[in-house]
Amino acid sequence: MLVRGLTVGTVLVMTGCGSNTLDPGVGSWSSVAFIEAYGTRETDAADFNGSEMFLWGQAWRVGFVFSIRDETWRRCNTNGAPRGRLGASASWVGDRFVLWGGSLCPPEEGGGGGCDVGYAYDPRADRWSTLSKTNQPSPRYKHAAVWTGERLLVWGGEHAVNVFNDGASYDPVLDAWEPIPVTAETPSPRKQPTLLWTGREMLVWGGLGPGSVPGALNDGALYDPTTKTWRTISMDGAPGYRANYAAVWTGTEMIVWGGSGCVDECSDGAAFAPATQRWRKLSSVRSPGYRVFHSAVWSGSHVIVWGGFGNGDGGNDSGALYDPVNDTWTPMARAPIGRGSHFAFWTERGMLVWSGGGSVANTFGVPDGAFFKP
Repeated sequence: MLVRGLTVGTVLVMTGCGSNTLDPGVGSWSSVAFIEAYGTRETDAADFNGSEMFLWGQAWRVGFVFSIRDETWRRCNTNGAPRGRLGASASWVGDRFVLWGGSLCPPEEGGGGGCDVGYAYDPRADRWSTLSKTNQPSPRYKHAAVWTGERLLVWGGEHAVNVFNDGASYDPVLDAWEPIPVTAETPSPRKQPTLLWTGREMLVWGGLGPGSVPGALNDGALYDPTTKTWRTISMDGAPGYRANYAAVWTGTEMIVWGGSGCVDECSDGAAFAPATQRWRKLSSVRSPGYRVFHSAVWSGSHVIVWGGFGNGDGGNDSGALYDPVNDTWTPMARAPIGRGSHFAFWTERGMLVWSGGGSVANTFGVPDGAFFKP
């Protein structure tokens, strides 16, 4: 929790590019152990299961598991592992890590247009296995996936000139897929949508529509996998069209901040409550301001918005904590290294940030990470 014990911290300097200016603010930063073998190679997919972070990279075609408790790394067995792929979804599914979809696969996995073989990694056995292909979604990339606690829901994405508004539900116990129905209430086709699990429904919002110059979207819907029904999200008070924003679920609301494509810079945000179908505008006082390719994580009491790219090419080393109860922002201590297009997860040790890029032109040049403790 972040309500009590907020302190003004001292930044611990890490190696890398970006700012290392000491700046007073809430919390403190500490570096994460560096993987020598990892170098500057891109992390394409990552997820966190509560105690371990799994990384997968297209360039190096191997996975790593990082334990946050003792800060140790281990390389995954490569026997039976997927070949290189880009744009796949990565999800902890129970006690396994599932990699599905993507592009630039070898011919035996679907070819360059779209990967049609999904993989599961068991960290205890250090073993890879393939998923059933029966009733799985058609090959795609730039889709999204979310774990419900029982099933993995995969939805949206694109393949060549096609953009989708369908998907499927995967049961890891039965190794079985079931299509997600498309109805009049289903959102329009889109890639890079937000998918969040509310505890009862899959929340789909935003993303990019079809076309050679795809437009940003600001609508969505909620899908109940138990009743297999959709219901549209109210547009009354919704934030403007935007892309490259960050969104997170707090337990009662989806919080959206920043992005690009607004009439003016997207230096604003909004909260949506499915229970009431109401949007509310977030305060901008002491907010993080305009940024894209940033992250947002939920600590249990605050939304932490950090990093990204703003006015300038370099990665942003600043951020702020948002209190949804009081609608207030508190600036964070600046990080040693600014970055965007990174991964961020809430852990028992605070927010874990990994990888990312130091500039818009180089979105994977920072091969390290840090913990932020509020």
